[in-house]
Amino acid sequence: MGDIMSGYERRYERFEYRNWVFCGQCIESNETRKKPLVITIIDISYSGLGFLCNQRLEKDTVLSLNLRYKTETKKLKVKVNWCTFTISNDHNQRFRSGVQFIELTRPDIIFLNSIISNL
Repeated sequence: MGDIMSGYERRYERFEYRNWVFCGQCIESNETRKKPLVITIIDISYSGLGFLCNQRLEKDTVLSLNLRYKTETKKLKVKVNWCTFTISNDHNQRFRSGVQFIELTRPDIIFLNSIISNL
């Protein structure tokens, strides 16, 4: 991925995982976000997510994501590590981002484990 991930090291294996997520809250950012983000997750690990969205995200922006698996939904906080322009398979202009989970609780980790262990 070139220099977009400079200074960022993966700690856990990533697994392909496709899911749609709604992000209704930008918690900490230098920018003002008027519209919620619609995010397509493309991979997951115990430390974070890779996803596509239609807006550029600044590094260190903190987001609150509603992640759903089967019948359970968890609100998880993530911090943007990197974001780069890409073109998705449907040829829409998109941005690909890598985010890190922050402030995970024990129930959050159990929830993530239930997703990852079934992939």
